[in-house]
Amino acid sequence: SKPQAPYTPEIWNPLVDFQTVHKDHQLQNIQDARNFYRDAANDSLPAVSWVIPSNEVSEHPPALVSRGESYVTGLINAVMRSSEWSSSAIFLAWDDWGGFYDHVAPPTIDVNGLGLRVPGIVISPYAKLGDVDHQVYSFDSYLRFIEDDFLGGSRLDPKTDGRPDPRPDVREASSVLGDLANDFDFSRPAGGTFILSQHPRRDTTTGPASSSPSGTTSGASGSPAASPSRSPRAGSAGSPSPGLALGRPSTKRGSRTLLEIGAGVAVLFGAGLVTWRLRRGS
Repeated sequence: SKPQAPYTPEIWNPLVDFQTVHKDHQLQNIQDARNFYRDAANDSLPAVSWVIPSNEVSEHPPALVSRGESYVTGLINAVMRSSEWSSSAIFLAWDDWGGFYDHVAPPTIDVNGLGLRVPGIVISPYAKLGDVDHQVYSFDSYLRFIEDDFLGGSRLDPKTDGRPDPRPDVREASSVLGDLANDFDFSRPAGGTFILSQHPRRDTTTGPASSSPSGTTSGASGSPAASPSRSPRAGSAGSPSPGLALGRPSTKRGSRTLLEIGAGVAVLFGAGLVTWRLRRGS
């Protein structure tokens, strides 16, 4: 399908309508998402990237969820094939809960509260094995992790940083939120890669997906991809999916890399898939 034009404003690409993006000369940082695959192959991904999909791979109704899964698999495979995978982490999250009932009330963090629960998966050579994290998180937790990684724990405050805005609170500073750093175990040897096929075969007799000829375990891309510590496998690279990428290219190598991917499944309005890739410089 046709990639989304980098400078075309729509719900998947609102930044081009932000006056601050133009005034701060950041428009050139909005790139075609195909550059993400190229830069991953060249080990030149920006320190921070945010990949936004076009509608057909957003997992937003009426788009096929399978296309979104294939899209996410391609992004993860690109990072795993990069030499920087050994210092990488991937957060896979959904920005909406899908419109289904949740019997657990979210904790009160401020007047707006927190939303309904969504899944979250950590994929990394150093992710804890078979661990279920019972801490309370919100999407502010990712910003907190960024601040801890790049700013030594200092919090960005909209009231004083950048273009001052007195309205937002510093929600990531809340004591209610857990620390994503607890999902890693750097005391054990690094795990290998786990490359998945973007288009696994299905056994039409039994129903579930079967193993592909290359030896990659096929199936729903979310579950196997959450176990990067398993033995390295080979798989089909597939073709890049359309979308946008935000970030400034850099060849700077670092000691720690993070990639966050969230799939939108909102009933009414979804932000879709978002990808952040962070690297702390050495």
